[in-house]
Amino acid sequence: MRLRTSEYPNQPWSDGISPGMKVISIALFGKPASVVLHTLKLYETDFFARDADTPSLVNVAAKIYRRVALYQPGEYTATLTYNNGQKTSASWLVRDLATARKTKNIILFIGHSIDSFITDSANSATALYTGHKSTVNALGVYRDSSPSPFDDPKFETIAEIFYRLTRGGVGIVSTAFIADATPAALTAHTADRGQYPHVVDTFLNGITNYTWTNWTGPDVLFGGGSEQFVPGRTSYRGQDYYKLFQDKGYNVVLNNTALSTTSNNAKTVGIFSRSNMPVWLDRNVYKQNLLGRKNSPDGSGGNATDLPGLKEMTLKAIDILTARHNKEGFFLMSEAASIDKQMHTLDYDRALADLLELDATVKASIAKLTQLGNLKETLVLVTADHGHGFDVAGSVDTEYLNAQKTDREKRDAIGTYAEAGLSQYVMPGSPNDTSNPQDGAFPANWDPRYTLFSAVGANPDHRENYQVHKSGPRLPAVNTSVEEDNYIVNYKDAVTGFLLNGSLPVSNAQGVHSLQDVPVFAQGPCQEMFGADGCKWLNTTIHQASTLHSPDDLEILKQSKKCSKLAEGLISELNKLRLDDRGLFQAAIRSVRTMRRKNSLEEKRDLLEKCQSVLDTRILMRLDARSLKQTHDIYELDRRVQDLVSAVEQGSNTFAELMTRESQGIKAHFDKKFDSHVQSTEERLARDQLCESFFFPEIMSRQEEVPEAFKGTCHWIFDTSADQRSRSRPWSNFRNWLENDEGVYWISGKPGSGKSTLMKYIVDADLTPQLLSNWKKDTDLLVVSFFFWEAGTAQQKSCTGLLRSLLFRIATHWPELVDLMGAQHGNRKGGVEAWKNLLPAWTDERLLFILTKFLDQKPTSVSLCAFVDGLDEFVGEEEVLLNVIRLFINTPQCKMCVSSRPEQAFRHEFKSCPQLRVQDLNHEDIERTVAGKLFPSLTKYTRIDSRELDDLNNTLIWKAQGVFLWLDLMIRDLITGARNRDTATMLWSRLERAPETINGMYTHILSSLDPLYEKESFKYFSVLLAAEEFNLRSNFLRLVCAEDEPWEHVVNFDLDYFGTAKFDSACRDFETRLIACCGSLIDIQDHLSDEGAEKKSNVKRHHRNVNFVHKTALEYVREKYKENLLDPHSHVEANTHLARGGIGLLVMSPLTSFIDNSDKWPDRNFRDGIRNTMSMISVTGSHYSTADVDKSSVVVQLDLTNRAFDSLQNLYTFVYHLEQDWYSDSRFLRRLVYLGNADDKSWLPFNDHLSGAAFFGCNHYIQSQLSSHSLAENQAENLLQSALAGIEYFLIDPMRVTSHCALAKLLTVQIVVQHKLNVEKLYFATPRGYMKIEHSTFWGAFFILLMLYSHFYSESASEPVEEALKSCITELVETFLSLGANPNSRIVYSGVIFGGTNDYQFILAESPIAVIGPSIQGLGQLGSQLKARLLSAGAIVTQIYQSD
Repeated sequence: MRLRTSEYPNQPWSDGISPGMKVISIALFGKPASVVLHTLKLYETDFFARDADTPSLVNVAAKIYRRVALYQPGEYTATLTYNNGQKTSASWLVRDLATARKTKNIILFIGHSIDSFITDSANSATALYTGHKSTVNALGVYRDSSPSPFDDPKFETIAEIFYRLTRGGVGIVSTAFIADATPAALTAHTADRGQYPHVVDTFLNGITNYTWTNWTGPDVLFGGGSEQFVPGRTSYRGQDYYKLFQDKGYNVVLNNTALSTTSNNAKTVGIFSRSNMPVWLDRNVYKQNLLGRKNSPDGSGGNATDLPGLKEMTLKAIDILTARHNKEGFFLMSEAASIDKQMHTLDYDRALADLLELDATVKASIAKLTQLGNLKETLVLVTADHGHGFDVAGSVDTEYLNAQKTDREKRDAIGTYAEAGLSQYVMPGSPNDTSNPQDGAFPANWDPRYTLFSAVGANPDHRENYQVHKSGPRLPAVNTSVEEDNYIVNYKDAVTGFLLNGSLPVSNAQGVHSLQDVPVFAQGPCQEMFGADGCKWLNTTIHQASTLHSPDDLEILKQSKKCSKLAEGLISELNKLRLDDRGLFQAAIRSVRTMRRKNSLEEKRDLLEKCQSVLDTRILMRLDARSLKQTHDIYELDRRVQDLVSAVEQGSNTFAELMTRESQGIKAHFDKKFDSHVQSTEERLARDQLCESFFFPEIMSRQEEVPEAFKGTCHWIFDTSADQRSRSRPWSNFRNWLENDEGVYWISGKPGSGKSTLMKYIVDADLTPQLLSNWKKDTDLLVVSFFFWEAGTAQQKSCTGLLRSLLFRIATHWPELVDLMGAQHGNRKGGVEAWKNLLPAWTDERLLFILTKFLDQKPTSVSLCAFVDGLDEFVGEEEVLLNVIRLFINTPQCKMCVSSRPEQAFRHEFKSCPQLRVQDLNHEDIERTVAGKLFPSLTKYTRIDSRELDDLNNTLIWKAQGVFLWLDLMIRDLITGARNRDTATMLWSRLERAPETINGMYTHILSSLDPLYEKESFKYFSVLLAAEEFNLRSNFLRLVCAEDEPWEHVVNFDLDYFGTAKFDSACRDFETRLIACCGSLIDIQDHLSDEGAEKKSNVKRHHRNVNFVHKTALEYVREKYKENLLDPHSHVEANTHLARGGIGLLVMSPLTSFIDNSDKWPDRNFRDGIRNTMSMISVTGSHYSTADVDKSSVVVQLDLTNRAFDSLQNLYTFVYHLEQDWYSDSRFLRRLVYLGNADDKSWLPFNDHLSGAAFFGCNHYIQSQLSSHSLAENQAENLLQSALAGIEYFLIDPMRVTSHCALAKLLTVQIVVQHKLNVEKLYFATPRGYMKIEHSTFWGAFFILLMLYSHFYSESASEPVEEALKSCITELVETFLSLGANPNSRIVYSGVIFGGTNDYQFILAESPIAVIGPSIQGLGQLGSQLKARLLSAGAIVTQIYQSD
């Protein structure tokens, strides 16, 4: 309950609820009423204010009562007093339930407000189901002024009441999508009917935090609307609701055949189309209209053709409800929704057909109930929830109308009065019937010469020919504006008709509801309630007893009535004996009467006490047992009962009034723990969702992969007696910083000196949190960590990864973070609903803003310490990283320990901070490492005496110079010599010729490899570097699958091979070969580290990573082979190897955890795999050199593209057991390219191999396929659409697109535009593209994408690629202009600018020269050249238009 006023109160409020009638009984459950303030900007109905954009500022205050229960019938008024006596009030009329049940079953057929006298389907359904008036769009709530659609005061629906009182069955049937307003209003409680995913969840789970919603779901749920059931962006939280319903015991059916055969004994969900169900006319007469809709309820993109109608669904619902609840009874709502939907679009024939279907359904239902023997105990109601102002005024001669030339002449085809005659909708069985017999309710001829002259009173501009629309549902008006709704006549609709000017605003696309009355038809028990007698009966029930829930309640009512009658009789007797001012004589007379009546009064008092004792017992039995556990509570209750009796003796008006006063206190006891439980559950769910959004798979992987400190090393970091060490090598006491200091502690060191190992030791040490607890005693401490890694994924080397990692740990530890979400959006409410819309992609700006808000508002009881390793491995602007560190350490009770190389930026930033240099302090660690790793091998494999061994060890330690990486490589070399039985002299020789620097050591390692392996070594190094360029981890299986023998089995889709010993042997042989060719420069993850590894399958056992041993090794190899890597041959070969391996990983995916079930495949891992693999394939065609390379790359790309598509086909068949082409399955295709379960308006990216190759940027494949023939214009346009959409698709993750990839995609566009096409044709934007491109032509879309490409990739491109990009861009612009591109064509796209506390939505709408000019300066002179070319083509220089 919410009481609301239009001004903020300047004084404390007072409020109360008082009876307008005789008796009241109220219980307020939960927290005391609270005041909520909102400021609204309203135009109300002042259109002058709307046009001038001058809304009224309205301050709204509301006082909220949650879960108000009114237990007795009567009229209630709640009054709020504010602002020195001003008042506002709300009134309720509470009716009683009958003492005896009059009907067992109810079937409500529906044929198609407070703030408006014209209702929509939401608040009309609310009124029908609850008896409460609400506002437009509201379902089961009193809409308030808050922005949240879910916090409005709620009230019970008839379905919820029926289930609560009887535990009977509930059925919901509709021809609309099942989350539409009329079916939704039975269980949903929201101010916004458009919360469709939430509605479907309430069908299954009800709503929380309300004691009257012990809901187990309807027994029957039939209709359309699979969009909210199949998992994806249109279902609640992306969940699979088919599965969730099945998990709760429901049968799920998706077509009429399954519906007719499913069991009547189980709850059943039937969803038969993607959205609204096709109407009767298309299902039964114009069946061709069922094709091409792509509305299959399984989400596959197929056509729904096996469809039930309203009659089939309703009769099946009756069967199920009767079988499950024949004793308890049932409530069934059956809606012929398309009557209303077709009237909106002025499609009167389809509306008529569905109206007649409703009539047939009612007849069939009555026959079914008669057959079941339930008709006499079933109330059948038929009504509508609103009208459309429809009427018929004559007839139309359609042949005559079609033959006329002008609109005025066509109007003469209308006949009125005597000229109207009769229509020719011939009924079956009549002499004129030439069609096959149908249901007697329907016409046999839907396209007669003489039709009805019909119309609605409110409509948009449209043409009308009064004939059936055979090609499908009607669309009378179309929009012509980008910025706002501006509807005009649809020139494709009713083309033979004449123009009818609309009566609605031009922003309306269709007809609207009207104020006309609707009839109510009733048959069965209580039918008299729906006429004049029913109104009279309702009025007489207002003063009856309170609402009852069970037989126990009926007994309490009976006893309370008896007590009340006795009490009133006793009070009446006492009143007769009351003294007044009539004098002493009268007093004497009354004294005599009192003595005479003493016995009578005592008898009545005894009877009242006995009756009240029985009532007390009944009431106590109904109380929650938990409230009676304590003796004190029982004593208090007994005392209150005694007070009641005493009060009766003293003359209280009625016993019932006293019971009402006491019930409020008793009822308030029950909800405290329930409130706490609901609140904690909601907070937990919010925290889980937020944590999931911050999490990424590699969040801890680098930290876990850093080698553990060797036994006995790194202990010195916590040493308290560091004075001796510090005299020779000054350093800041780390233990003291942990226990006392703030700010930053900087751990620096040479490359390979063991910084990451030391940081890992600190983070994992039990002593760290113990010492930190001394820093901030009596606070809640959280220790977080993040390890940068340049060779890892984009998240592992970016600021995004650092921020997500920090926020993930904070959100996991402190749920208060959730409340800060959404604050960046002005006054909008925070919490889960606010930040949920920011997902799925976090940006640095938003993440930093959220961290800032949390740190600003962090409670003083919270302390944070962060450990961030590898600052030098961060990829990006160093200042951005340093700003995050500054933000963190400048927050009270927050500090950070960082590690890095001593690079200039960090030396300057941390020069005054506590710090140490690892190489100065790890001498003892190096000694222990040598003693522990090298000494055992030398003593085992050689006969070196102890003195010489000591000398060797000491020399090794001295040469290490504190660099663990150098030491580790040297130890490996010496152990190899020892195993080869080298003499002491040979071991000394190994040590003496070893270089003293890391790079020198790398050179030494490479020179030690067999020269025969040099070419093979470069191949593997180039593959690893190419993977790093794509920000991919080098998977061991990827490398293996590219080798000849495994590749052959990949191509043949031989899954059995990968489980054989032969494949295992191939993996082990390749590992040996890889080490032989690359030496110690690479590190292969050891599969034996997992105790159960040998028991795993071959695929899982060898699913390991291959990395460079250190960042410095990657840098060394990249520099050493710089010239070789620029060779086009090596470029093609490396990417070919990666692409083959990627195809192999895709083929093996059924043998890994990637595919759990077909409903969730392809999943994220597979989608990433296909995206990366196709990128590598496309890169094989980004040539920029000799013709022989071009020729070889063509052959390679053709083969790889075919192999990839063949593998997709094999996997599709393997998983789904379907023989159709993989690209013809729209649901699979959407999942494959990240489009989710987009609706029909969200186009599919391609429809065959050729357009698929264009989408993925396989330019050589396209070139070879088009070399032998030219394309028709529409084919070329389709290919260009796919090629441009592919660019958008790949920009979803720009970190994975290289300059070579950018070039390959532009080359694809270049090939396509060599064919004749219309470049000014409208481009359909990718639903999940990087930028939202709206209403732009191919030419405009090309320029937007070109701008993005130049921004992301031109600066990082190598010189040959940069020149190729420039050349390609120049040629493309020239080609587009030659094809008729308008240099002043408007380009429209939108995006977001992140601005601190506010995000600004912007829309750009300009010519190419204005949009692209400033964005391609990174390409040198190209910007000026393109600008000059556009100007010469007639471009006009204008300013970019931007709006908030």
